[in-house]
Amino acid sequence: MNQLIKSLPTILRAAGDSEEVAEAAAIAAWKHAAGDGLHSMRGQLMFRVNTILGQPLVSAIAFVVDPKLALAQAEQQKREEEPLDNEVPLELWSAANAIHVKELRKSFLKTATLLLKRRASEE
Repeated sequence: MNQLIKSLPTILRAAGDSEEVAEAAAIAAWKHAAGDGLHSMRGQLMFRVNTILGQPLVSAIAFVVDPKLALAQAEQQKREEEPLDNEVPLELWSAANAIHVKELRKSFLKTATLLLKRRASEE
């Protein structure tokens, strides 16, 4: 199950704009994140809300996935994982090669590239 959960970002990127896949992925992620504890808390949450309201107005709590938000988050993640520009100076690549952890190296290159772009736009 953990392997499936870890593969959800890849599945979402591969699915593109598929609302069905986004919804299924969100439900799987929600079930994994919330676990069974949240479903058993549903009654307690309704009781608390109704106590605050002073009357039993709330009879159900439903969690709804907003497909537009799910797709927007998938697109944001896709943009964050896009390859770096070919404009990275050689010195930067040399420094990055000294970093053995792949994700840390990638983060370093992204941050340094963004800094160089910001400095260039300020000039």
